[in-house]
Amino acid sequence: MIKTKKEYSGISVSQGIALGKVFIFKNFSLDDLIFEEIKIENPHLELKKFKAALETCKSRILNLKDKVNKDLGEEKAQIFEAQSLILEDPLLVDEAERLIKEEKFSAVYALAKTLDNLKLEFSKLEDEYLKSRLKDIEDIVINLCILLLEEDNNYKDKEPDFPFILAAEEIYPSWTAKFDKNKILGFISQKGGYNSHSAILARSMGIPAIIGIEKIKGSFNSNDYIILDALQGKVFINPKDELINKYKEIQKREEYKKQARLNFADILTKTKDGARIYIYANIANLEDLKEAKKYGIDGIGLLRTEMMFLEKEHLPSEEEQFNWYQQIFKEAYPISVIIRALDLGADKNLSYLNLPKENNPALGERGIRLLLRKPEIFIPQLKAIFKASQSGNVKIMFPMVSFWEEILQIKKIIKNLKEELKHKKIFFKDIPLGIMLETPSSILLANHFAKEVDFFSIGSNDLAQYTLAVDRTNEKIDHLYQPLNPGVLFLIKTALKAAFKNKIEISLCGEMASELESLPILLGLGLRKLSVNPAKILEIKEAVFKINLKEAEILANKVLSRKS
Repeated sequence: MIKTKKEYSGISVSQGIALGKVFIFKNFSLDDLIFEEIKIENPHLELKKFKAALETCKSRILNLKDKVNKDLGEEKAQIFEAQSLILEDPLLVDEAERLIKEEKFSAVYALAKTLDNLKLEFSKLEDEYLKSRLKDIEDIVINLCILLLEEDNNYKDKEPDFPFILAAEEIYPSWTAKFDKNKILGFISQKGGYNSHSAILARSMGIPAIIGIEKIKGSFNSNDYIILDALQGKVFINPKDELINKYKEIQKREEYKKQARLNFADILTKTKDGARIYIYANIANLEDLKEAKKYGIDGIGLLRTEMMFLEKEHLPSEEEQFNWYQQIFKEAYPISVIIRALDLGADKNLSYLNLPKENNPALGERGIRLLLRKPEIFIPQLKAIFKASQSGNVKIMFPMVSFWEEILQIKKIIKNLKEELKHKKIFFKDIPLGIMLETPSSILLANHFAKEVDFFSIGSNDLAQYTLAVDRTNEKIDHLYQPLNPGVLFLIKTALKAAFKNKIEISLCGEMASELESLPILLGLGLRKLSVNPAKILEIKEAVFKINLKEAEILANKVLSRKS
């Protein structure tokens, strides 16, 4: 085969360098399966086949869970626990069964039709984490269809007996987990996302991965020699020896840098001129916490509680929440944990709550607005947090606060809750309360809000989106999503001034905190507390040591004075 191209570009989702032969796994795509509209004569028999496929599929997924638990740990194994729950989800299962019984469709076509409807619903979401969950549903549908079509043997590629770079049109976690993790050097795929479970697995395995490589099929062949540069998002096919040797040296340097960064884990983070900078971590579960602790963090700046709710098929009980929070608070102690109250609405929804659709969800009932209207969700969460507070050093912050009245309502609810717990003689700590500053109005009123709360946390993602009136998930205008726009930076500086004036703590927990380009500007504005993704902690700590605050202030003022 004559190759017309030797180099491809994509998006890095797990950084690093890999060199070796590529193994193209050809059966990761829905396109490989033919979904024909087939009517059946015996729906009862078809339902029986469908339910048998569900059981077999669930058994296989739980076996994979055990394998991943052994290889990568309990937290990553929960990916497959979540997948097993999809096999019980009425959005998929009940609808497919209805189409079999009422429309007399084949089980395969019923699944395809249901999946198409779910894709339409997921396309309306803004949150990339939630969008990526569709891939788990697709993974389940593929495995079910293979079973139903009795094509099991045709969808098994023999694993190479040598270390390889895995390439596929789309990489699903159930397939990835079947391979020997010690043989996989890296991932290449055409489709996928940063928050897909396969990307998460790649980062957990510490192997480089790139998505968005055009036309995997036909671009190169299995056994081609590949350079996977997930630092720059490049793939080189059958490169010359000169380039191979160059990348081997780069690979050595990167490994050295990775090991050298570990030295920053055990020392206090300071700028070049000695200013103390506090590095916190954004986490979603216990595994994130354990990883972050290895890097010498000063605390947890954001514990996303919605991830626990999203992985359940029902509203978690107060007891379930208590156990989850207590486990995390104990593991984190003595460092502090800032726990964010449930942030639902807009692009984050729960099927079991049946929340009504909104014409403009980003400006609708989300965050604290939803919690205040849904005390049956809000109060059990608060009770669970207060009960678990005796196990750690805990703070609570509330999302999407824009109005003075919202703060007063929150404080009234918590006052009543404390009185109830005291009456029942349940011990709890007096937890500091904070709010997220993620709307322009909350920052413009921050000086007043600071008199009612104990701390602020700037949510830079939504702040930039609302300030610039730009949907950061809309590819037509994503070039306009500019967190370093002077308007956004002016609001951040305003928030800092309000916090300093009122002598309350303030941090920033959005993506800006994890970006090297933003770091000197944020420090130059006066920020001293950053909450970053665990994978970026050491890189950010290392970068802080190279920053001179006076130079950073000059840079920040220069950027602030720009017209755009």
